[in-house]
Amino acid sequence: MAFDNIIAARKHLDTLAVLLVVVGVFFISIKPEIVNILFPIATVCTVLAGDWQNKWRVVEENKVVVWGCALLFLFMVGMVYSYVPWRESLSGFGKYTKLIYLLFLTPLFIYPKWRKFALYALLLGVWVNAVVSVLNVWHLPVFGKIAVLSGGYFIHPIYTAALTAFSLFVLANLFMDERKYRWIYFSLILFFCYVLFFVYIQRTGYLIFFVLMFLFFWQRWRWRGLVMVFLLTSVLFVLFYRFSPVFEDRIVQGVSDLVKYQRQEQRGTSWGSRLEFAKHSLRMIRQRPIFGSGTGSFPTMYKSNGGDVLNNGPTLGHPHNEYILIAFQLGMVGLLLFLWWIVVQWRDSFKLPLCEQRLVQGLILAFIVTSLCNVSLYVNATGMVHIIFLSVFFASGFFRSNDLNVL
Repeated sequence: MAFDNIIAARKHLDTLAVLLVVVGVFFISIKPEIVNILFPIATVCTVLAGDWQNKWRVVEENKVVVWGCALLFLFMVGMVYSYVPWRESLSGFGKYTKLIYLLFLTPLFIYPKWRKFALYALLLGVWVNAVVSVLNVWHLPVFGKIAVLSGGYFIHPIYTAALTAFSLFVLANLFMDERKYRWIYFSLILFFCYVLFFVYIQRTGYLIFFVLMFLFFWQRWRWRGLVMVFLLTSVLFVLFYRFSPVFEDRIVQGVSDLVKYQRQEQRGTSWGSRLEFAKHSLRMIRQRPIFGSGTGSFPTMYKSNGGDVLNNGPTLGHPHNEYILIAFQLGMVGLLLFLWWIVVQWRDSFKLPLCEQRLVQGLILAFIVTSLCNVSLYVNATGMVHIIFLSVFFASGFFRSNDLNVL
């Protein structure tokens, strides 16, 4: 009897762990700092819950987890030869410790109901962020001081737009696959589109939206879908450009910034700054091309070599490009491992059930695009979303045996 009570208590710990993760997913779009409390507690709970043999079976069959942990190990090795003080190296390593959640949290999502709850939590968090952003734009005083960043965002506008664009992809798939709640999904699609193109100002979100639209139509209708999405994308672009002052301004401004940069008239624009960050970083990468300058080395090393900064700030935290940031720290060895990890994600996505296959491919493409325009794994919001939903979606590929006791 006592043994049965222990088993039941451990099962409750696993349930508590998955609930903490779901709550954390909700807060990613609102206050990511809360995630840094909830996810470690969830990890401790699932460790104390035991049943490690069955959980290990989930992990060892998942190459995405294996290679993600290998990448984390390489960042740990990079601390040994880093060219910056130990404290800075440790701080940089801390940005990537979220990779460890792949190992401990993936077994929690073998049940479809928990995967669905995680998706709903993400959508709810993005919805709350969108509502507050709209109310701030409308200058409603009761909400005027809720979010401190420009435009009324809870988190940085770039990551807000990226999460909103990915959420639209999720909603489109739910709309196609679940007839019961179609009117809810369709209403959210319209609202999120309005917020993304009429309120948010970040071009990264626009790019992710159109890339994922192509993926969605390809997944559903293959070559016929590509013809359809090309026409639809053209129509939507014209409509947004014609009727959204925000979208029109961002497109015109982007083209103007590129022209000015090519003419060497101005470097401090959004595009100009990114190109300057990239050029200076690549020059430094060529000095240590194999193993890089070590984990956490970018801010100090970049500053000491006279690189441009953003808005006259004291230092630049990252080069606004994940691939360059990893190559800077870990050289070509780290960059190749990072790219291989992405390749494994895409390759193994085809082993999943069709629903999760489609969703995780959208997650991967959103991650790739965000990594080009900014840092995606390094920061908390987009990095946590990618890691947790890799765990959520790839857990669906595990076929439970009759004696599996997880949850």
